[in-house]
Amino acid sequence: MEDLKNILIGQLIGDSFLSPYRSHAEKKNKPNKNKNNFNQSSTNKYKVGSLLTDFSFLTLQSILTETEAIPFQKKLAKKIQFLILSLTSPMDWSQFKSIMKLWFKANPLKSGSNSIKGEHLARVPIIAAHHSNYHKKRDLFIKASTMITHNNNSAISVAQGLGNFISYLVNNKYLPNKNELLKLLTETHTTDFGWNTYVRTLVKEIDSSLEHFLISIKSQNGISNFSMAIAAFSIYVVYHNDTCEDAFNMITSVGGETGIVGSLSMSYFSILYGIPSFYNETKIIPKIKDEESIEKIALDYFWGKIFFKNLILKPIFWKTKFLK
Repeated sequence: MEDLKNILIGQLIGDSFLSPYRSHAEKKNKPNKNKNNFNQSSTNKYKVGSLLTDFSFLTLQSILTETEAIPFQKKLAKKIQFLILSLTSPMDWSQFKSIMKLWFKANPLKSGSNSIKGEHLARVPIIAAHHSNYHKKRDLFIKASTMITHNNNSAISVAQGLGNFISYLVNNKYLPNKNELLKLLTETHTTDFGWNTYVRTLVKEIDSSLEHFLISIKSQNGISNFSMAIAAFSIYVVYHNDTCEDAFNMITSVGGETGIVGSLSMSYFSILYGIPSFYNETKIIPKIKDEESIEKIALDYFWGKIFFKNLILKPIFWKTKFLK
């Protein structure tokens, strides 16, 4: 449970601090709004998380009460379905279509779009930590979660490989060596040649300079929303930085999908090094008290932070303008 709480806070930190720097390649070094370093998050004004943080909390709430993959998928799909009413943030068209299918009673096994975009990866750390000792079950849960919005073998393989990597961190509290990393990322229930090729490139270039690494994964103009690039870069970040601050600087210098990369990278940091000391000095909301149970955190966040606060205080036009 401690790892789950740390991961949750890590994802919240990464998302809220780095989502404001989400940018397209041609303006990769420009924040979407004027920011003073990392002092202002994209979430603190209205006391809510972005869509990535919402995914993490909904996944937590669903997985704590379900022991089998299909009931978990149905519960999570229902929460994601109603998430659209909370007006948390705009979403890409493929994800929007998947949610609309759920509203028209589609089976969560068939609601996902044929997409390889990386938003679904925000749900992986919680699942991986919760089932860190059960590889087969972990793969089934990650596949079930992914298929709600992404019915694509590549998207599933990336998520399962990332789940293996996170589970290794949870169980060992140190980074795997190259051979272990290759095995972890490719030993997935759903095999995909494209992902396996990407993993071999990642492992081969993991020690190279940032510039060379970005060229090798075709991301020199900013990390795209391609799930393979997001996963590979988030792993590279944790191998090359010892502090969250250094990781922030690397991620924002590259640009692109900084929110999801930050969410994933900070989940790794929180497992390896615990919650950074600056957490209690920031305005990131919600604050999570040590004595709070993980179940209460998930429930309070959904009703207090996602549903009511977003619906009343966060009109969709504001967020749409913010993320253009």
